[in-house]
Amino acid sequence: MSLLAAIFRHNANTGYTLPVTSAPLGTAATVPIPPVAWQPTGNHWLSIPCIHPADGAIYALGILHRGARSAVEFAGSSEFLTGRGAPLLRPILSVGGVTTPVGAGGMSWERAVGWLPTYTWSTGSLVLTGTVFAPFGRDADHPGGVYVIAIENRGTDARVEVRLEGTFGHRQQRVRSVRAFADASRIRRSGDTVVLAGEALPGVAALAISADDGATISTTSGEDSGTGVPTQGPPRTSPSISRSRPSRMAPRPP
Repeated sequence: MSLLAAIFRHNANTGYTLPVTSAPLGTAATVPIPPVAWQPTGNHWLSIPCIHPADGAIYALGILHRGARSAVEFAGSSEFLTGRGAPLLRPILSVGGVTTPVGAGGMSWERAVGWLPTYTWSTGSLVLTGTVFAPFGRDADHPGGVYVIAIENRGTDARVEVRLEGTFGHRQQRVRSVRAFADASRIRRSGDTVVLAGEALPGVAALAISADDGATISTTSGEDSGTGVPTQGPPRTSPSISRSRPSRMAPRPP
């Protein structure tokens, strides 16, 4: 199973100039080192800086926005940097209808091909491998990221369901410091894609999440067939997103 998250950006050249101001050195606010040893990745446009080492959950995702002259960041909670609050995306595994938290008992990490954050986690006879990366290059039309999950069964037949659930609870703009967007966040379903954006117009940026094939999409706080499901204003109650794809796993031949 793989999941593609693409960000659509507005890159219009506005033609205006901004005044240049000066400030004395040493006035920038200091940011403490995060208490979580995040697994980061990204490309020229997209940053996935907060992949949790304990369960492979993505807590935040950001994009460089030329029109806004800043980075636009999506997160499950305003406390994402410390690992508190709900994640933006979290993998969940169900075997025979029984849900098992991914990462229970510990997982091992490596950098595939020297730069792709990849983890391996085992539960019973199943071995789950997850890789998060952001393709780049001449053929990368959109600044997107991919979450690939592969499962190997080394035992008897089992019915397996893989889900990616998350909460859309926070958006902010970052230059040297951060500023939260004042408008409500909105989840919009469009076919087999979920679009995360703000309610105000014109929109600055949107995050589109979709599975490769055969996925089931559900949201809390009401279903949406295309009109959009807004979250409430501060304090925000964030809808969660889930994707599932049941499959029959069989043991590999000797």
